[in-house]
Amino acid sequence: MQKILRSGFGVQMTKSIFENMNSNHVKGLLKDKGFCIIKGYENIDRNQLIKICKNFGELEEYIDEKKKHKYSGHKHIFEVDGSQEKNAVRGRGELPIHADGGLLKKQIDVIALYAAKISGMKFQGGTGIIDFKLALEEMPPHLKRVLEEENFETLGLEEPYYSNASSEDWLHIPVLTDLGWTKKCVLYFNYEDEKFASWKTRIQGFNQNETREFFTELIKYLKDPRYCYLHFWKQDDLLLMDNRRCIHYREPFSKDGERINLRLQMKYND
Repeated sequence: MQKILRSGFGVQMTKSIFENMNSNHVKGLLKDKGFCIIKGYENIDRNQLIKICKNFGELEEYIDEKKKHKYSGHKHIFEVDGSQEKNAVRGRGELPIHADGGLLKKQIDVIALYAAKISGMKFQGGTGIIDFKLALEEMPPHLKRVLEEENFETLGLEEPYYSNASSEDWLHIPVLTDLGWTKKCVLYFNYEDEKFASWKTRIQGFNQNETREFFTELIKYLKDPRYCYLHFWKQDDLLLMDNRRCIHYREPFSKDGERINLRLQMKYND
């Protein structure tokens, strides 16, 4: 295995090493290292991908509970295909820093992303993965205080992905949850251009300028290379990420690039 950041955050391994590890070993590795990138798979079909991922826990189903809307493909696989012009969950635009599950009120422990089709993507469309555990331990007190003491509210805007999307359903989501070994972060950072946002977040008692200044400083801190790894996708990359330790984001990409990732989310049974 090859470590990715000097801190030990992230590892890369071959398919053969990964397949010789049992599920508990992989879970422990993700908890300790945050994420792993597996190389050596070729043209994994959806059933194979599900077989790999179901070893780690209960698979999330992508079914809108209110409208019974099913996304393309298998019910356990969400195809992030870059099919939308702007900043949507399935689009080519910016997807700001976040952790999965909060707005949908779901427990998501592990995220899997498989690069089903990648072309024209040498230096765009990267996925940023942030070691929030280490970042929180070393965070400047004035930023940490806001996360620990202030109340954040987020509004889901994109239908049908957020079934409760409306102009009134602001959701209070505890930003930090103490797990004993770390504090899980569930925070939806704001889009640069609210016109195309899938969500927006406010801080109670903060005006717009204060909110913007806080997020700007926090983003700069979290994207420091000590805490953040930016992965540029190659065909057949398989990425597993501990959603309890990590937060992540997507960089935009243009029409001349093709980036189809298959995403699965898992909840631990133990």
